[in-house]
Amino acid sequence: LKHTLSHFLPREHAKKNSKMADENEVFDEVTEETTEGYGSRLGSSFQGICLGLILFFGAGGTLFWNEGRAARRYVALAQGSKLAMEVKNNVVLPENEGKLVVISGTATTE
Repeated sequence: LKHTLSHFLPREHAKKNSKMADENEVFDEVTEETTEGYGSRLGSSFQGICLGLILFFGAGGTLFWNEGRAARRYVALAQGSKLAMEVKNNVVLPENEGKLVVISGTATTE
């Protein structure tokens, strides 16, 4: 794998460091090439594989945990809906103390 970097030198540098026959030439082109060895490329690939495996198993664990929470919440809501009793919103009865009640009505603020 080769990376090529090209850049141009300014006019003053080109005039000082080169014998230009034509005054219309303004820039000299300088090209630098670097190569990456097989060991470096293999190391980068190994890092990517490790990161991918960590993310894969982390996502699986998170999904398992979230689905367990959703199932427990569903069971709790189903049990609560069986135990709840509907009461009128303007009457407070002492026998309903500590029980799960459902009240419906219009909410107003002052």
